[in-house]
Formats: sequence, structure tokens, C-alpha cells
Amino acid sequence: MIKISLDRHHFWTATLTALFLVVSAPNGVALGQDETRAKKDAHLERIREHMSVLEPYVGTWVRSWTLPRDRPDDGLKAGEKMSNIMTYEWCQKGTGLLHTNRVVDSQGNVVGENFIGIFYWDELKKTVVGNYLASAGNPGEMEVVARENGAMDVNMVWDRRQQPFLPPLKEDEDPLGRVTVVQTIDGDLMSMVFRSGDNQQGTPIEFQKQEKNECGMQ
Repeated sequence: MIKISLDRHHFWTATLTALFLVVSAPNGVALGQDETRAKKDAHLERIREHMSVLEPYVGTWVRSWTLPRDRPDDGLKAGEKMSNIMTYEWCQKGTGLLHTNRVVDSQGNVVGENFIGIFYWDELKKTVVGNYLASAGNPGEMEVVARENGAMDVNMVWDRRQQPFLPPLKEDEDPLGRVTVVQTIDGDLMSMVFRSGDNQQGTPIEFQKQEKNECGMQ
């Protein structure tokens, strides 16, 4: 019997090398046979079909307004032009949808809260879900209820204990924050309404779809 002894460094080097060879090998080699590859391709195509309900959102959406009052924390004065820019972009061979949301001032500087997220198909839940990370460092989860013609409800949930800079929760208070974003699309116009439980928060917010170069995006 030949005994092979590896120290920790060589063990991880060998493990990572083996993993690289598996990942970089052609599908027919790494997965064993063409039949497996065909099943994988069919599976990815089904995922893309499920994700296609989000196709109307792909692109760049912009909402602009004039700041009604001073925002000293951000160094902004009343009357300054502001823009909310959202982007949706396919990734991972069309099985995921990257989403960014940020607010910029008239100089293009990012101000206030912004976040980045990704939507994807959950094979176990049989629905489109997502995860996001806000600029304050707190993560959250999303679940999409898609309707016809590009309409969808995005149920967002986050744990407020991930935001220790906020006032402490009461002992019997639910630590989970919840809000539903109701989104509809009519041509190049997207409307968003925020709801918490059965209560609608504010009036609809409207975004106009634009070409990337129209809003300073690269």
C-alpha cells in the first residue's frame, strides 16, 4: 500500500486544482455524457422561460424631480434636480436578472440609500425570488408574484436587527420588516406603489424607460 501524506497547504492546492479541472472541462467530460448535458440545457431553457416574465423590465428606468426641501445630511439644497435610476440586466445565461437602484444629484453623485439585487428562479419554491444588499450594509430577500403584461408584486423582507444604527426594537416587536412593491408597465412607463400589509404608502412613483446614454450610464 502506498501512503500519501499531504500537509494543509498541499491538500487545498490539490483540492482547488481538481475543482478547476472539473469546472473548466467540456460539459461532456465534466458531467459524464451528452445525455446529462442535454438535460442540463433543457433545465436552463425552462428557467429562462420562467424568468421571461421579467423581460419587460430589462433596461434603464429614470425618475426625475426637484428637491422640495433641504437635505442637510446629504448636503443638498431645495430646488436641486434629483434622479432615481434603476437598471435591470440579464446575467448567468439569462437565468438571473441583476437589478440596481440608486438616487443621484444633478452632478451625478450617489446620495441616500441605494441597493443592488438579483432575481432568479427557485426550483424548490417554484417561483422567482431574489436577494438584495442595501448601501447601509443590510441584506434582504425578495419574492416575485408575476402577473400579465409585465405587472408584478415584489414582496421584500429584511431583518431590522441587521440595522443596529436604528432605534432598538421593543421586546415584543417583530424584527422583520416587510413591504410589497407593486410594479406595472405600460410601454415605456413603469409605475411603482409601496404597500405595507393592506396599507398603500403614498402615491404611485413613475419611471420612464431610457437609453443608457440618456441618463449618463455607461
